[in-house]
Amino acid sequence: MADRGNTEAQFRLGNIHAKIEDIEGIPESGPNAVKYWEMAANQGHAKAAVRLGRIYEIWSFYTSSPDDPKMAAKWYRKGIELGDSNARKSLKRLLDKHPELNEN
Repeated sequence: MADRGNTEAQFRLGNIHAKIEDIEGIPESGPNAVKYWEMAANQGHAKAAVRLGRIYEIWSFYTSSPDDPKMAAKWYRKGIELGDSNARKSLKRLLDKHPELNEN
């Protein structure tokens, strides 16, 4: 179902891959989680967009990539656009840490 465009199936499959990485320590599961969350978010699943924002925000603590906070902001903004009630608070938290990401 996830491969046929079912956004809820994509979101849940992403969650499963994320849990596998957390519990089993299988690093390949993280990118798979992102893949399925992106599929769902790009088709309008608000929670998937916020989940992506959060994972990129978390990664920004562990990597030196300047792209991770930018990606987090992108996905939080998408979550806001899609109507997720937590996305705005998450974006504010991120922007407090990275004011350079504020849109003018």
